[in-house]
Amino acid sequence: MTSIVVGIDGSDHARAALGWAVELARAVPDPVVHLVNAAWVTAQAFEWDADAYRRYMDQAGARGGSLLEEAAAPLSGAGVRVEPHVLAEPPAAALLQVAEETGAELIATGRRGLGRAASALLGSVSADVVHRAHVPVLVARDGGPRTLRRVLVGVDGSQHSARALAFAARWAPQAQITALHVLHVAPEARTLFEHEGLSLDVAMEQTAEETVRRTAEAARLDPARVMARAASGSAADELFLAYRDGGYDLAVVGSRGLGTLGELFLGSVSERLLRVAAGPVVVVK
Repeated sequence: MTSIVVGIDGSDHARAALGWAVELARAVPDPVVHLVNAAWVTAQAFEWDADAYRRYMDQAGARGGSLLEEAAAPLSGAGVRVEPHVLAEPPAAALLQVAEETGAELIATGRRGLGRAASALLGSVSADVVHRAHVPVLVARDGGPRTLRRVLVGVDGSQHSARALAFAARWAPQAQITALHVLHVAPEARTLFEHEGLSLDVAMEQTAEETVRRTAEAARLDPARVMARAASGSAADELFLAYRDGGYDLAVVGSRGLGTLGELFLGSVSERLLRVAAGPVVVVK
């Protein structure tokens, strides 16, 4: 059994997250999709009026149950089992709790929920889940899922990027996987290479191929399964541009890369991609 947890709040982003979760579930054995709605408000909002608070929570729970029934209805013929969960917890805590209780291998959430103005900032719930989860997290914007044909993975040779490659191979087994390796190249480097009669582009391609080969082997994948691609500049910028312009259906990145500190903060590359990418992004821990 493979458990996937999806946050449902009635928003377009949540519907997109559910659609992508179901698309990914097609590749794994015996998938179970756990739909989670958080019926939550602090008692202080009712100035400690216990009766009003209980009435609100009862109504919120009923609304949450209806939302989950509505979300589950189209999945009856999708080949996945659906389990509803309405929790009286803050949304991020509810998703993480169900993920822990069910041994989930993936959490899917919308980039923003209901009542949130569009902006370049990541929604508080999705950001909290990505930071605190111990399993991969898919963050989706509005827009329906597509068949996974092309997946972009950020690779830098770190353990996190090896896990990202392994995720892509497992959850999108029929897709073409492109691993993008980005080098920060000093402005004078190209001139120096040319002065020595060498090609910086060739050197970058060779470095990318070697890094992708080693990372694929660390992920226990056949390197031939992965297409290597090289770029120079800011890793966050190049990954975003490749995802935007390359016709990819999904981007997968590790939560941290080489040379970063601890797990307290999300890596700059994954954080930037989550904020600006138009398509779904999976962050792998």
